[in-house]
Amino acid sequence: MGSCAISRVAVVSSEQIPKNKDQFVFENDTVQIAYSFWAYRGLMSFTVYNKLDKPIFVDWKNSSFISNDQILSYWKDEVNTKTEFRSAYAPGYYYQTVNHGVSKSQSVKENRVILIPPHSYIANEQYHLINYFDDLPKITRTYTPQNTPVRFRNFLSISTNEKFEGEIGYINNIFFVSEVMLVKFQKTKQAYSQTRFYIGPKKIK
Repeated sequence: MGSCAISRVAVVSSEQIPKNKDQFVFENDTVQIAYSFWAYRGLMSFTVYNKLDKPIFVDWKNSSFISNDQILSYWKDEVNTKTEFRSAYAPGYYYQTVNHGVSKSQSVKENRVILIPPHSYIANEQYHLINYFDDLPKITRTYTPQNTPVRFRNFLSISTNEKFEGEIGYINNIFFVSEVMLVKFQKTKQAYSQTRFYIGPKKIK
């Protein structure tokens, strides 16, 4: 990797959610939601902590990551199948190789509604904040919520009733990229913050 290789580091801001040390933390009387964005291309990584003395429920179908107004649901009505194949190799005739294996499949359907017990939390990290290298400008610049190249939201549907009857709480946490900085690739780690993310020639280790 040449010495002139450059990373772009994006600074995330919010007009709505305060910082607690090195994290954005949203809090009301029911939940505390803490965010961490640091990753290659950024990551919508968050935890939802139940502050109550009774269970709460999150409806993932009616919750979304919203990137520049595009809705990406946290739940899909599909079954995920995981297949494992274990093989053993034995010498064959004239040193040919014979493959013997056992295939095992497991199908799992994600729950649409998840329960969070009292005083416990769940974690979610499904979506990157940007998709392409050119989603961030190649110059150092600051932005406002009006001219930012990247804005995103975390929209959650939460209730104390499993069937979501009666009162439903909607949380709409809004963020935007407020600055892009150019740094030498070798110094990318030094820019680390849970309120930032980066794009560069490759992922850092």
